[in-house]
Amino acid sequence: MSLLLALSLLLQATPEEVEKARAALTKALTGLDRPGVDRSCATLVKLNDEKTPDILIGSFRAGLVQLAEIDKERLRIAKEMEKVEVVRDKDGKVTKGDQNKWNMLKYEYDIVAGKVDVLHGALPRIVSQIGKLTTTKSIIIALNNTPEWYPRACCAEALGRIDQPEALAALIARAGKEIEPGVRIAIADALASQTAKSEEAKKALLPWLEGGIWESKLAAAQALTRSGDKKLVPALIKVLVGAGTRMKYEIDECLKKLTGGVTKHGEFSAWNAWWEKNENDFLAGTYVVTLADKSEGPGVTQFYGIPLHSAKVVFIIDVSLSMKEPSTWKPEIDVGNDKLEGERCIDVARYELRKIVRQVPEGANFNIIGMYGRLALLNEKWVMAARDAREKAVKFINALEIKTGTDVHGALIRALDFSGGNWNSSPREDSVDSIFILSDGVPSVGMTDRNQLPDRILDAARFKRIAITAVAIDPPKDGREFLKKISEGTGGVYVQR
Repeated sequence: MSLLLALSLLLQATPEEVEKARAALTKALTGLDRPGVDRSCATLVKLNDEKTPDILIGSFRAGLVQLAEIDKERLRIAKEMEKVEVVRDKDGKVTKGDQNKWNMLKYEYDIVAGKVDVLHGALPRIVSQIGKLTTTKSIIIALNNTPEWYPRACCAEALGRIDQPEALAALIARAGKEIEPGVRIAIADALASQTAKSEEAKKALLPWLEGGIWESKLAAAQALTRSGDKKLVPALIKVLVGAGTRMKYEIDECLKKLTGGVTKHGEFSAWNAWWEKNENDFLAGTYVVTLADKSEGPGVTQFYGIPLHSAKVVFIIDVSLSMKEPSTWKPEIDVGNDKLEGERCIDVARYELRKIVRQVPEGANFNIIGMYGRLALLNEKWVMAARDAREKAVKFINALEIKTGTDVHGALIRALDFSGGNWNSSPREDSVDSIFILSDGVPSVGMTDRNQLPDRILDAARFKRIAITAVAIDPPKDGREFLKKISEGTGGVYVQR
């Protein structure tokens, strides 16, 4: 027996240790003890037993049932609150409702809503621990047999981190069967590092370029680009047919990497013409990239100097007390259309918002969230860029005033709702694809735990290809680290202004 094998047998978890950790997780989850959940998960990961994936997924499943029951109670209380909500006439006299009863119900509602929030934070964290395990066989079984998409995606993510032939083979085999877009994204990301050395990995992902929603197509395209295979160029060009604004930009970036710097700004006809003309030379390795190949395209709409490559975007604007300070960043004034009405951060934010609203393409979908202790939304649903909608948006922007509090978590989760729901909702074709958040990144209302906050946002955006770009306004160290983590973790951009 080798020394390594002997050590592994000595370190193997006992059934008693595994059962104790499972019981602790069940107790913590049932009791809504978030620190206890985290401790139990850490213990299970350390034990790294073959049963651990099943334990984590079983706890996740039990938590979903628990969440549904508690949320049912939340909705019941909300309906009761509506029945007793106070209504006043024009003279301020109460004509309907019972304020005392409403206050009592509101107290109950806040308690129940807090329980719901604990579970929304704990459940995705529980199954994400699968990514820290190395029990290949049990993870493969879970990948193939788990009905819920989110833990299945976590299993694919885990296999992508295990450098074993069995893990790679399982991902390739699952790719041929998987139809859930969130899991496809996880599989594509897991196979990305293998496409340069595995023809089977490339073959598994190629069909996804032709079918499915944009998020899974993009994940497959980005994974295939990692292979460096020049023969993939025509397949990627084909993806541009009918692609949206964000997709055009991302596929152009993929093509730029494969061609050594050629860009046609996401336009199918231009790329197709280039390929027809240069295919032979390019594949033979004799093609030389010209200055014309790298030429800049038409001007791109910008927000705080950052190009906007999206027609489904939500802007989150911090309007807390920090925004009354003088801005150190000065915008480029578009003479004739608007004017900067002051030197404060809020004045610059209003100016940049008005500019972007007037410049987003006709028919694009957008929304604006004013973030303070509460949230002020331009609209509960998407706003389609058109003349009347732009005018209403400008009025909303001009009405944004400095208020107290900063609900960073609430604002980002509300923006992510435009993907169709919270972390447990599957990616959708009509999802938001880009979020811009302008803030110092310091929360004072709602979720303020600096240890949990980044994970809560990344869990909600996970497996969805939603890019969060952070425009940091005079951020302290904690705010800077938070905004960097969520922007880098979602493929967005981080800048300080």
